[in-house]
Amino acid sequence: MVFPYPWNGLEEYLVEKSGGVLNLFSYGSLMNAYSSAVTLSEGGGMYPAIGYGFKRVFNYPMGAHAYERYGDPHAPDATAALNAIPAADASSQINGLIKAIPLSDLENLRNREVNYELHEIVCTDWDTRRRIMDRVFVLSFADGASDIFPHPTYLQVCLEGANAISENFGYMFLTSTYLFDGTTTLDHWMKKTSEYHGNQL
Repeated sequence: MVFPYPWNGLEEYLVEKSGGVLNLFSYGSLMNAYSSAVTLSEGGGMYPAIGYGFKRVFNYPMGAHAYERYGDPHAPDATAALNAIPAADASSQINGLIKAIPLSDLENLRNREVNYELHEIVCTDWDTRRRIMDRVFVLSFADGASDIFPHPTYLQVCLEGANAISENFGYMFLTSTYLFDGTTTLDHWMKKTSEYHGNQL
């Protein structure tokens, strides 16, 4: 199941299939409680999980609406946010937080996640590794750029969100996140990039 942006028919589908709730597998800035609170109301349930069949890549080109939140990039090519692209290997894994988003928050989510499609994703619970039987969706952008690098402030927000869950969760985030080439892990890039100091890239 895929909902192209702007997710026409999503509300009706959720009312019929999911009790009026979008179970969203968040894998980037929405894992950060402070960043999430800008868009989503409090009270929705959330729990860490593993998603299968997708690859997390820094290749979504930020727009002006994102710079309002994270600031202008320090370099012309430091404009990438995260994307989850369908992987060739169905066993490919990324970690994230499943958030229960009520219908009343969907318009805010649409305005934040411009041009992302919603794809259904198979998930297991982070702690038990048991299959999650609820319908879960993940944000995916089809036309990722091939020459941009992580926006420094956005990256820091994602790192803080992942590390707040647990050390192991943060480590998996680093090792299962890739640059636009799809082969260089974020962990490797941060270690090898001499320009990385704290939140400055």
